[in-house]
Amino acid sequence: MRYRISVIILMLLLVPCCCFSGSLDVSDSLNSRLKPVFLGISYKLSAPLFSSFSIGETYRINGVKTDRVVGLKSDILLDADKAMKDFNNFNFSEEYVPKYDNNIFGLSFIFGYSFRNLRVELEGSYKKFDVIDTRNHLVDNNYRHIALVRSNPPTLYDYFVLKNDGVEFYSTILNICYDFAVDTNIVPFSCVGIGEDIIKIFDSIRFKPSFNSKLGINYLMSQDMLLFFDVYYHRVVGNEYNNIPVQYVSLPNPLNISTAAKLDMEYFGAEIGIKVFV
Repeated sequence: MRYRISVIILMLLLVPCCCFSGSLDVSDSLNSRLKPVFLGISYKLSAPLFSSFSIGETYRINGVKTDRVVGLKSDILLDADKAMKDFNNFNFSEEYVPKYDNNIFGLSFIFGYSFRNLRVELEGSYKKFDVIDTRNHLVDNNYRHIALVRSNPPTLYDYFVLKNDGVEFYSTILNICYDFAVDTNIVPFSCVGIGEDIIKIFDSIRFKPSFNSKLGINYLMSQDMLLFFDVYYHRVVGNEYNNIPVQYVSLPNPLNISTAAKLDMEYFGAEIGIKVFV
């Protein structure tokens, strides 16, 4: 799927060159012709570059700690609620390593101020990278459920379970952008930004700082509106997610378990949008 995202990015960058043949006088700078305050909205495509996944207990219970992480077998015909009650329904032939899908429904909203060739933009965006069923499970959504096992093979009380619904991002980024003045209606730009991500992972909400960069082009459609295309890169600073909630299958009143996940998260993509100057 990632090669499709790359092809779409290239197509987005070629669109303005192929479709717009007009010319406007922007020899000074694009922003010198526009009002300083603007609002914008964009549609985003993203491909994840997630790596180094791990999850387990952060301290030992009676000298025992998480030994393995496994998923449900793909050929069982029970739904997850029933299957998880029997540890024999888990696949102990391999470790569980999640794979995440591309995001094709990302949205971004922008509020900004421009001065000559510089722009300051406050951007809010949403993306979700869902987990992929890499084993073609016979029952829908069984691939989302995993077990953290303390012994191999486990006993009735040596495992607990949780559900992977993917990773959701609610991001707020402050971007500083520069428009390169050229004598054409198509103006290239670059941006760097820092911000904060609200990340939902394993039914937990966590806050993480993040870094963002963009490289793109503006096309001036009128004195109050421009169309823009860019490719971007986003990286989350920090990879630890503590106090992950888990489900206890057999123990009605279990000891408190402290569970933590680690996942390096970065992604790249392309966006197309419109800015209106007010």
